[in-house]
Amino acid sequence: MRSGIKYLCICALVLLAKAVPAGALPALTRDSRVQAGVLGSGVNYYLVKSAATPGFAHIALAGKADTPVHHFPAVPVYRTASLDSVLVKVFSLVGDGPEVIVVSGDIDPTEIRRKLDLLSIQLPYRPEAEPDTLAAWSPREQPVIRLARPTPGALPRVEVYYEAPPVPADQRNTAQALVTDIFSRELVFILRHRLETELAGIPCRPPEVSYEGLSQGSTREGFIVSVSAPEEQLGRVTTTVAAVLARMEKEGVSRRELEEARAAMTPAMALEASAPLTNREWALRCIRNYRYGTHLAPFSEEFRLFGRKALEGEVYKNLLNNYSEALFDHAQNLTLSLETGRDTLDHGAALNAYIFDYLQARLDTTAAQDYSWNAADTLSLNVASTRVRIKNERTEPLTGGTLWTFSNGLRVVFKPVKGAGRISYAWQLDGGLARISGLKEGEGGYIGPLLNLFGVGGMKAGAFHEMLEANGISLDAHVALNGMDISGSAPPERLSLLLKALIGLSVSRSPDAEALDAYLKKASLAPLSPEDEILRKLHPGYVYAPVKGVVSEKTFKRAEKFYENRLPHLADGVLILSGDLSVETVKKHLLQYVGALPPDHVSVPRRPVSLRTVSGTHTVKGRGADLYLLTDAAYAFTAEHFYTASLAVDALNDALSRRLRREGYEAEASLQVCYQPQERFRILIHCRPLPREDADCRPAEKVSVVSAVAAVLRAAASEPLASDDLTARQKKLEAGVKARLATPEGQVGALLERYSVNKDITTGYAWAIGAVTADGVQEFLRLSAEGGRIEYYE
Repeated sequence: MRSGIKYLCICALVLLAKAVPAGALPALTRDSRVQAGVLGSGVNYYLVKSAATPGFAHIALAGKADTPVHHFPAVPVYRTASLDSVLVKVFSLVGDGPEVIVVSGDIDPTEIRRKLDLLSIQLPYRPEAEPDTLAAWSPREQPVIRLARPTPGALPRVEVYYEAPPVPADQRNTAQALVTDIFSRELVFILRHRLETELAGIPCRPPEVSYEGLSQGSTREGFIVSVSAPEEQLGRVTTTVAAVLARMEKEGVSRRELEEARAAMTPAMALEASAPLTNREWALRCIRNYRYGTHLAPFSEEFRLFGRKALEGEVYKNLLNNYSEALFDHAQNLTLSLETGRDTLDHGAALNAYIFDYLQARLDTTAAQDYSWNAADTLSLNVASTRVRIKNERTEPLTGGTLWTFSNGLRVVFKPVKGAGRISYAWQLDGGLARISGLKEGEGGYIGPLLNLFGVGGMKAGAFHEMLEANGISLDAHVALNGMDISGSAPPERLSLLLKALIGLSVSRSPDAEALDAYLKKASLAPLSPEDEILRKLHPGYVYAPVKGVVSEKTFKRAEKFYENRLPHLADGVLILSGDLSVETVKKHLLQYVGALPPDHVSVPRRPVSLRTVSGTHTVKGRGADLYLLTDAAYAFTAEHFYTASLAVDALNDALSRRLRREGYEAEASLQVCYQPQERFRILIHCRPLPREDADCRPAEKVSVVSAVAAVLRAAASEPLASDDLTARQKKLEAGVKARLATPEGQVGALLERYSVNKDITTGYAWAIGAVTADGVQEFLRLSAEGGRIEYYE
């Protein structure tokens, strides 16, 4: 990093198509939902009006950097006394220094401002605060190395961190900040792909690549690469990481690679731009704006900029390469961290080894490697054009979309969502884990992912999935007890490629031995997720649970036989599509491709399966700082019961947040539904220590936290909701369902539930939510508190 990050990327030229000094860039327009100002006492305030959670608000009090933030989540603004009580508490915590109060949620900004003014009168005046000035940054010539032992049960790990200067204070609220964020996102995406390519032959976990900075809530800026591997592989991994970063500095990215990376990133960027922020996320954004002057422009502005033609072509590629060239270096601004189990490791020797590997790759004179996703290989996916006709076209009753039935038996449902910028899809097919003979406990969760190890249309498995990724298409398989689905998302203009890929999986699929070998090596290093460990404990000996535990070549053979039996019969299933396309366009593409599916229908009877669930409380030894608690109860599935449980979990979440802050923890409760072979409802509570900057106290012992969670659950089961609380949560739940159904993902999810397990929770959802009663909520929580329970902690 000879001259620091080149923020003189002529971003103004790129963005505005004319040479304007970076310092003269206009400020970004603040999101219209945000009001900001200063009270008479000198305390700053931000008010954010958001309808994401009707009836509730998040209130936060923060000082300048490195001081704790006081959070008051889920404040019931419909209850005036509760709101006033929290505001009084907030003002009692205001100190002598600069402070900011943030209120975000379903609020009347005028009324909240009036309350703040009244409470502000009691405070002495303090001068208005300027944004925090971060410590002056200058390049660090000498590298730093840190050695440590891995935590118990963890693999050795190498982490490479390159520090970068923050965006200048006068540019944090300009397009310069947006471009810097886009540069870092693109660089993370491209380097992760390169590292995955180079590390494919080394037994290690997938590389973790990230960029941290002010926009991510960190006070330092930098690029991080982290890889975990067995001790005997750590040297190879470190050499590979050094070489990949060195080649990025030396050669940069090709125009083709960049264009393909941007195409692959687009669906996720579109989804992020359209997703509403939570009240807490709004509060954190406002606090960063107060502390550091970061922008408050809507995320849709970044996505709009990301999609501009100005950010394409040779000029933009050169700017990104200048950025990466300035960021990486063999030694400057480098921090190398090694977690190793070796008894002796010389600091200097380890650091010199990394620098030597970096310089060796930097000086390599061989031709630059092509890391592009090879999107041109879409031509390899040849799907025969077979005549097909539409036997029936009618309105789909659940969503009001279109339902076609084709002459080969295939049913297709399409629901347009204008302006979404993407399409979501799912291909549902009967026949699941219950049809796999010889399945072992802990294999079920691998059957779906193993579909990724099949080549399609003559393409190797890796090339096939890279081609999809380069075109912005995601594809995942999920196999449940009695059915499976292949689902994901894609850009609207890639519908024809998506259809060819799905049909190719049906008619021209072949196992890839090389991909299988690499997968098995890496799967053996992946730790079991806490959720999988908990569910295996909940249903001991149940082989059909879609959880991971053990995988081998025999597992793949079982998966291969299963897919050979089911995928040729995709015409027996239902293809669900929703997104930003017209009915006419979708029909044209379907008529062109779905005739390639043979009409040989096969009946798939459901096999009876028994399920044994533990009762009482059981403990599983956990790892790390987090802990989990799972409740399980038999509960018949109806729309009213589903929304009763959803509302109960929402109320439980708020009660847990309030109680666990006293333990230095935060909690998130989520609802899980088991449809088959029994209808059961579960609550999974995930507890983790509060971030250091948010913590009011040190984290308590885990046993104390578990006891607190159990106490909250018992209290919730014994105390019925007040009528105003029930009404407010019904409105909140209804707004959430409505917002979800306004997205392609929500439409596909509702339809998939209808066609896979014959459940409908969307038709008349407002009535079903309105039918929820306080007694029903209390009864569900009582069943949960008295049912089986798994506690996961050390």
